[in-house]
Order: sequence, then structure tokens, then C-alpha cells
Amino acid sequence: ENLVAETQVTKVIVYIEESNSMADVTFPSLPHVVSLLHYDDVARTPDNLRPPAGYPVICVTACNMKYPDYDKTGSICVSEHINNTLTRYRWLVSAPAGPDGVTSPMREVDFDTFFTSSKMITLDSVYFQAGSRVQCAARAVNSNG
Repeated sequence: ENLVAETQVTKVIVYIEESNSMADVTFPSLPHVVSLLHYDDVARTPDNLRPPAGYPVICVTACNMKYPDYDKTGSICVSEHINNTLTRYRWLVSAPAGPDGVTSPMREVDFDTFFTSSKMITLDSVYFQAGSRVQCAARAVNSNG
């Protein structure tokens, strides 16, 4: 009646919408890990091929022109404005399976040496040994950052 509102609720929920967030852009397919020796022919490299000892491995994302299905994923990368040169990488490695077949959990490689980094597109062979499981995690970055 007196144009005064009584409020009983004392909390408010505010939603802040992020625009141009890195979470808004993802790769259209999972990355492949191959030996740097086979990088020029990723499409012909079987998924189960073990990298030769002593060679670094490389993380080939769906927006890399050497990706096996780039003819399908490339247009998606372009439409999402994904800049593959800005991709952020993480590597996970586990020790080889024991004689009983039991594997160790994957652990993030998070230390650098004077000649290499664990946050690059390639992972130097000093970080793993023959029989190790190696996995890369790549975060897409678009032209907006």
C-alpha cells in the first residue's frame, strides 16, 4: 500500500557470463602421441606402435595439419578460430608394467631440464623409458586467447 516492499530473502545469486573464455573452445578430436621419427607420416602410424627408444614423442592435435583426420577436423578448427601454435600442453607418464602386468598410475611430468621443457609439443625421451605409457593433454586456444 505504501509502495514499500518487504524482503524476506537475504541472499542473491549473480551469474557472470564469461565471453571468449578458453573453456569455450575445445579440439574436435583427441590428440595422438607419436614418435618424432614418425611425425611426417602420422596417418600411417598405427595407434599401438611403440616409439623407438631414445626418440622424443610429439602431441599431434586435431588442428595440426599432420593429424590423420585433418581433412575433417581442419575446417572445425578454422571455424572455432583455434590457433594451434598457441596450444598448451601437459604430459603424463607411467612406468612400464611390471612382470605381473600391473601398471603404475599416470603422473604429470612437471619439471624442466636445462635443455627441454615438459610443457612443449614434444616430450624428450629423458622423461620416459622403453615400455612407459605416455599421454598428452592439449588445451586449445583460439585467436582471442
